[in-house]
Amino acid sequence: MWCKEHRGTRSIVYDVRIWTDCRSPRRRSVIIPGLLVCGLITWLPCGPGCQASGRVLGSLMPAADPPVAELERSLFSMLNRDRVRRRLPPLVFDPSLARIARDHSAKMADLGILGHDLPPSGDLKARLSRAGYVVRKARENVACAGTIEQAESAFLKSPGHLENITAADVSHVGIGIARGSGSHADDLYITQIFADPATRPKPEQLRRTQLTRIEETRRRSGLKPLRVDPLFDKTASRLLGSLGFPFDAGDLERLLDEATAQIPQGTLNDVSRISLDVQLVHDERDLKVSDDVRRARTSVLGTAAREFRDARGQLVVAILTLIGSR
Repeated sequence: MWCKEHRGTRSIVYDVRIWTDCRSPRRRSVIIPGLLVCGLITWLPCGPGCQASGRVLGSLMPAADPPVAELERSLFSMLNRDRVRRRLPPLVFDPSLARIARDHSAKMADLGILGHDLPPSGDLKARLSRAGYVVRKARENVACAGTIEQAESAFLKSPGHLENITAADVSHVGIGIARGSGSHADDLYITQIFADPATRPKPEQLRRTQLTRIEETRRRSGLKPLRVDPLFDKTASRLLGSLGFPFDAGDLERLLDEATAQIPQGTLNDVSRISLDVQLVHDERDLKVSDDVRRARTSVLGTAAREFRDARGQLVVAILTLIGSR
């Protein structure tokens, strides 16, 4: 969106460049079997056949089971064994993910059913969010079996489960096991949660990283470095401080009006156009560089960063970049 304002014989065009969060319909993507993705790709509900789950009948006379914690460690070892055999790096055991997985397995055991979305805890996205665990990508396997060996064997024979186990886009895993009761007393309810956790750098760290990326982008394009102007920095900080969350296009247009008032025409001789870039990021890997900083006529900028809580209650950093061009 854009608006144009005339002042005397000159005109200044103020552009709004918005990098939207993961709810943006422009960032939607298809979910492959068993995969839930967050970050710049929105969470989507599973369609038919996308859940990876199954049941393996146990033997008639199961041996005495070792403690559940030992079973979880053994299944973790099997999982990494199967990854290494396929020349994939082993996963890191994540206690936080294990607690989430263990709680889900306990609910499946209590209800005597197998599933990814159980009342009242909800699906994987809801469970991760409630626990405050921020991810870029997450996958989940669930199973009910008499032994962990049977469960792992069934996982490897199922394309959806195997895809999660051998995924290259995750680095951590949590495994939770719960014993059934009553007529299901011989069953083990198993949850595996695979994740690529999002880091949580501080706003100032993200701001500096963004400036570095802008500088690198300009250098690769053969352009002169941009000047970080104190007035633009101060204005960016004021604008971001006045922004509430959630915000919409009208709020950003208001910010442009305020920028116009705080950086009036003629204040900087090399600026006749101002644009505003706002990004919401959970992780520095989500940072994007605005097209405006790639323009040869762009000469000056200022940045500010601030923490918000998004619609799911997760911490997100808003980075506002004020860009001036000739």
